[in-house]
Amino acid sequence: TTRAARRLCAYTSHRRPLLVFGDGSDTETSLAKSGNKSRLRQLRKLGDVTFEEITDQTEFATALAEAAAYHDARHLAVRGSAPFQNDPRKAPFYLALQATEPKLIHATALRVGGELASFHANMISRDEVQMGFIAHNPALERLSPGKLHILMLASLLREKGYRLLDLTPGDEAYKDRFANDFDQVHTLAIYSDPLRRAVGAALLHLKLIF
Repeated sequence: TTRAARRLCAYTSHRRPLLVFGDGSDTETSLAKSGNKSRLRQLRKLGDVTFEEITDQTEFATALAEAAAYHDARHLAVRGSAPFQNDPRKAPFYLALQATEPKLIHATALRVGGELASFHANMISRDEVQMGFIAHNPALERLSPGKLHILMLASLLREKGYRLLDLTPGDEAYKDRFANDFDQVHTLAIYSDPLRRAVGAALLHLKLIF
C-alpha cells in the first residue's frame, strides 16, 4: 500500500546544474577571458598543452591509475579518505566499463608536457554527457587545469553533436559557476525497514545542513 511504501521509501528532489552548449558562445567567451588565457600561457611554459579523447584501453588504464592517485591525494587532504584505496572495486569497474561498453563512457585527458594535468571519465546518455570521475594534478592546481578541462570538454562535446554536460547535483561551488541552466531530478531510496529509513533521512538532513 501507499502507507507501507512511505514507511520504507524516501523520495528526494535535487537541483541539477547543466552546461547547455547551444551555439558554443558561452564556452568561447569563458575561454577568451584574460584569466583563462593567462593560465593557458603559463601551462604552455611548462610544456606542450594537449587535450584529447581517450579510446584506447591501455591508454585509458594508464591515465585512470594516475588520476586515481591525484583523486585520493586530494580527498585525503580534504576529507581524510582515499576512495580508490578504500574501494578495490572502483578502478576495475571503470576498466571493465571502458572495455565492454565503450559507447557508454567518454574519457578525456588534458596533458602538459606529456604529463597528465586533468582527467575525466564521464557517462554518455543519448545527447547528454554526465560528469562522473574527475581528477586533476594537485601540483598544477594554481593554474586551474580542472576548470580549463571542463571548458575544452564542452567545446569538444558540442563539436561531436552532444547537447549538454550534466554537472550532476552536489554542493560543489564550481558546478553553479559553470552552469547556465538547471532542472530537477529525483532519487528514490528503498530501505529494508522503517528504522533504517529514519536513519537515512536523518543523515540526509544533516548533509543538507552542513
